Amino acid sequence: MTTSTASSFQQYASAGERTVARKLVRAILAAGYSISVNDGMKWTVKNATRCYPVLDALCTTGEDTLRLCDHNDDPVASFYLIWGNEENGECLISDFTANDLCEGLWKQALGDLA
Repeated sequence: MTTSTASSFQQYASAGERTVARKLVRAILAAGYSISVNDGMKWTVKNATRCYPVLDALCTTGEDTLRLCDHNDDPVASFYLIWGNEENGECLISDFTANDLCEGLWKQALGDLA
């Protein structure tokens, strides 16, 4: 018998939430930032520059904070994600730093939902 190796992200996030989260993480990384993930209790990923470690760390609790850092590892912005609000992922990004960078990344992540 084999055991499931699917991450919490794969098991518990809705298809719409997974789509929005993937778009957000890819847009952040494509813009040249690293990502740290806080699950509401601890930083589970620090300064990741690849998509899958970030995605695998998501949805282990009901909320996650993504902290974006520049090439000097200085924090520049954050996104607050709350899981389980809307199947289509429209409400996944609950809050973010009020700046042009985050506004643009938010629009890329939500696409037609914005």
